[in-house]
Amino acid sequence: MTDHTAHARACRATATFAAVAMSLAGAAGQALAAKAPSTYCGSGVANCIDSPMSGAVTPTSAMVWVHLNQAASVRVRYENVKANTWTNTGSLVTAVASDNTGKFALDGLKAATTYAYQVGIVQAGGTETWSPKYFFRTTSTAPQSLAFSVLSDFANALVTSPALRTAAAASNDFMLFIGDMDHRNPAADKKIVFLPGDPRVLADMRSMHQNMRNKDYPIGADVYNGLLASTSTHPQTPFYYSWDDHDYCSNNVGAGCLFRDFAFQAYRENYVWAADSGLNNAGACQSVNQHFSYGTLLDVIMLDARSGRVQSGDTPTMLGTCQLDWLLATLRQSTATWKFLISPVPFNQTTKTYDAWGAFPAERQQILDQIAAADIRNVIVLSGDIHSGGAFDDGTHSGLPEFSVPHANMPFDWVNTYCQPIYVSGHVDHMNDEPGTWTVGSMTAPNTVPTPTCLGKDYPGKLVTIPTAAPYPLDGVGAAGFVRVELTPTTATVRVLGEDGVARSGVLADGSAAPLSMQFTAR
Repeated sequence: MTDHTAHARACRATATFAAVAMSLAGAAGQALAAKAPSTYCGSGVANCIDSPMSGAVTPTSAMVWVHLNQAASVRVRYENVKANTWTNTGSLVTAVASDNTGKFALDGLKAATTYAYQVGIVQAGGTETWSPKYFFRTTSTAPQSLAFSVLSDFANALVTSPALRTAAAASNDFMLFIGDMDHRNPAADKKIVFLPGDPRVLADMRSMHQNMRNKDYPIGADVYNGLLASTSTHPQTPFYYSWDDHDYCSNNVGAGCLFRDFAFQAYRENYVWAADSGLNNAGACQSVNQHFSYGTLLDVIMLDARSGRVQSGDTPTMLGTCQLDWLLATLRQSTATWKFLISPVPFNQTTKTYDAWGAFPAERQQILDQIAAADIRNVIVLSGDIHSGGAFDDGTHSGLPEFSVPHANMPFDWVNTYCQPIYVSGHVDHMNDEPGTWTVGSMTAPNTVPTPTCLGKDYPGKLVTIPTAAPYPLDGVGAAGFVRVELTPTTATVRVLGEDGVARSGVLADGSAAPLSMQFTAR
């Protein structure tokens, strides 16, 4: 996101100086901090301070993540709800160095089956206490239909998200969070210059991720109630997450972030990811990219658009060599009918050209050339980052069919958050307006906005007149929402939905209305 005045107000980063519950919550968070924090694993002194969660679910395996309030021996037991026979994992002892988090692999599972699991914690006196039951469901080996929801761009105020609640209430085989799950900028602060290794940055990164699941906060309650609270008839919803700049380090940064290692540490401590991921590599090859499959119906390929990014020099790269090679190989080897390429930033080369794929034309073209040369079919891009109200490009500008995912709960008075401020002598001189061009989603009849205005405002805030009536599809004002995908072996239906679950319409280049819903037929 850009750093103009409205953006800076909404995205101001604050390092964690005190308790996690106090971090970045504002007045509401401070009031909440006075309460005893919620616990999730029974009544023992050693307890879970986050909800246990399942993820990386396949037909035969799953992972369970736990986060304790202190060092303790912990294990998991699990059972097929129809068999009523517990299987125990091995135990591990949590450690302060990993924020008392741990993961457990559950193997030998039966496909398309509901499982219960419990977390067992050994207390100081040697007694083992067990959590309530949580539930997950393994995937089918050969699904004939799938549905999932995709969200992007959450505010850093820990405020509620009706869009998330609506998306989570639908039937989802899984959910995707594709960047800026919090706009905290944990490696930046307006008043403090953090030196490499400053432990406050790691603390803020940890709390950023944990706040988003903590039911003591409005947004955490949405995540907990929608995805993690579970019964045998409503199992936990697995989700996959890739960061963008504001939840990685700070605005517009890449591999050069001084706290890159902290970002990876906090991610590893707080999430479950697919087996095919750069997180299972080390050194320069590590990234939060991941790939998972649902039989021959679907391959999801999630990119990391930040940690390997080098924007200066003779060979700029968005992904880095390791991740680019992995992406090309994964596309070539895919046997799934549908391939969804998940990019935290727009693939459309006309949009936000200083910070998205338009700034990396050679690498972007290499991907498109590979897809064309290998005749890789049915590839659809889902992207975030521009706080749009939703947009679609049929490939004219994106090279592939691409949907821009609406923001999930950013402030409704925002406009054109992809406008870039141009500074002269330390002050904003004008705004570089790069709204881009989309097949459905142009903001004015000729798809232009007079420079230096940014869709409704110039700076320092004088209103301007835009010829086409609102709503503007790339305008985030009052436009929180999400993308919903429904698949069969022959069709892929992709819809941009508002936070009320109603399908959204866009604007064509001639100013006429068009639905932001497309049904693709498999080729």
